[in-house]
Amino acid sequence: MIKMYHTVLVLVLMCLIITGLNISNQGINHLTGQNREAVLGLSIDKKNINLHVLGERFSYCTDELVNAKTSLFKNGKEFVNRGKAYMCSLCIFFLVIDVILS
Repeated sequence: MIKMYHTVLVLVLMCLIITGLNISNQGINHLTGQNREAVLGLSIDKKNINLHVLGERFSYCTDELVNAKTSLFKNGKEFVNRGKAYMCSLCIFFLVIDVILS
């Protein structure tokens, strides 16, 4: 319970910091006449998800994200199995080295 409480507090603190940064960025924009994007923000249009990070805008098409998600789930098991096989081969290698050196 305490761990969840700490996690919620950290998330709230991060939201407050991000909000403060965005507000100060707007104030600087008004003072200097520049039009910079938000420090951190997210906007969703009909077909696009727009992510604003440090003044840069990244736009992602939702159809492409759905296709990437399905291919990730299809190839995910193969990726995990290859990772397991690699880790097992590393363990065997180090066990052989340990036997040779002892």
